[in-house]
Amino acid sequence: PHYHEWLTPRQFGERFGVSAEDMNVIVEWLETRGLHVDQVSNGRREIEFSGTARQIEQVFLTEIHRYEFNGEMHVANATDISIPQALAGIVAEVVSLHDFVS
Repeated sequence: PHYHEWLTPRQFGERFGVSAEDMNVIVEWLETRGLHVDQVSNGRREIEFSGTARQIEQVFLTEIHRYEFNGEMHVANATDISIPQALAGIVAEVVSLHDFVS
């Protein structure tokens, strides 16, 4: 691109996101462990997924606890997240495992 020419999210994903093959590996890995893939960003940089607290604990070797914050109940990981070995070369980080609004 040139000055004042912007990439669309899809173009950004093609240039800077993970490959479509790696994205498929991640999605399949999550789904085979019972997690639901809710959304894959067009930029291929983020995956939103959901599951039970127990599934998350097993998949990411963490503990999920309930917390009260400002009078509201929330869930969040209480221990550090471990990226599974099968995804270590593809996944750089898990951004959040909580229900706090970002």
